[in-house]
Amino acid sequence: MNVRRLTVVGVGALLLSASCKPTTTEPPAAVAGEFTVNLTTPNSDDGALLVKVTGNGANIITGVTAACSGCKLFWSRVNDTEYRGVITGTINAGAVARVAVSDINSKASYSAQLLDVASRTYVKRATTGYSLTLQ
Repeated sequence: MNVRRLTVVGVGALLLSASCKPTTTEPPAAVAGEFTVNLTTPNSDDGALLVKVTGNGANIITGVTAACSGCKLFWSRVNDTEYRGVITGTINAGAVARVAVSDINSKASYSAQLLDVASRTYVKRATTGYSLTLQ
């Protein structure tokens, strides 16, 4: 083999070994922050929502506050990863609550669930057509 061929083979082997090395990437550091809980509703006269907000594992919830005008929130901390509460008042589609969390980079680890709903005249409704999303 001549020197040129050895050089090409050597460079090729070096590039191949460099591209096969495992990379060690550190996961992003947890960043505390807030998500907004948004309500989608088929009605215009909702008066009460029973809501559960959850995280999982190390992704804890540190608090819940109101995000809607003309409504009141009554929350109970079940544990580090679950809050349950009632939102009452004049409830419209859009932002209804803000959830403080330990890591906004782990959005998929958190969820909001509508457990029950009633009209402003205290008539219980089916939750069909309703949804809560975190943004």
